[in-house]
Amino acid sequence: MHAKDEFKDHNTKCLSFIAPVVHEDTKDYLDTALIRNQVSGKSTFIKPYTIHEFLTVTSEKKNIIDMDNYSRSILDEYRLKLSL
Repeated sequence: MHAKDEFKDHNTKCLSFIAPVVHEDTKDYLDTALIRNQVSGKSTFIKPYTIHEFLTVTSEKKNIIDMDNYSRSILDEYRLKLSL
């Protein structure tokens, strides 16, 4: 099944990127994807994690909260930059 069809009835989409090291260009790409989704009216939580960070957040069962907080901070940061 294509992701577009699989998630069409869900209001919020979550994407965790997990790697041994999160490079700045990867973070920038994901932040841009987050902003594009927000502009198009899609509720999306995105966050890049190192493996250690992901395991820690997952063991605490706080993945969604953590991705929500990260996404909101990125969106707030760009709103502030665009308002200047």
